[in-house]
Amino acid sequence: MYDEIILDNRNHYLACEQLPSEEEVTRIIEAHQDKIERIEQVNPGFVGVEMDISTCPGKADILFWYGTHKDRLLIEGLIANDTFYEVPYRLQNR
Repeated sequence: MYDEIILDNRNHYLACEQLPSEEEVTRIIEAHQDKIERIEQVNPGFVGVEMDISTCPGKADILFWYGTHKDRLLIEGLIANDTFYEVPYRLQNR
């Protein structure tokens, strides 16, 4: 609740073993560049997309970052799912 309400973040809280491989996440990001670009256009310069490989070696997830709650709502609307094409993602208010 703290993440969601106070920080305006969304985390998946999955263990490393539950994350897809770095190669799989790279493939998904490359295959869906059109959707990535639409998300980044929500608020250019204040919305971004990153593949996070720092937490779990060999595994990855996707991090969408944004500047406002409105940006988050628009991003969630574009994704419209609990995963980004089967890849767990996190939302982080920066």
